[in-house]
Amino acid sequence: MFLEVTQAEYLEGYKVMLLFNNGERRIVDLSSSLQGEIFAPFKDQDYITRPS
Repeated sequence: MFLEVTQAEYLEGYKVMLLFNNGERRIVDLSSSLQGEIFAPFKDQDYITRPS
């Protein structure tokens, strides 16, 4: 079985709760993963929490 994310829920800051196809839930902090120019907008907390 390949592990896949089936659901993602924003929590706060850079934390996201992920639900996987095997039933596991994990909270991940993506703050250290936002490297490079393409992720620059996500370093702005207002950009992340602003309704689309």
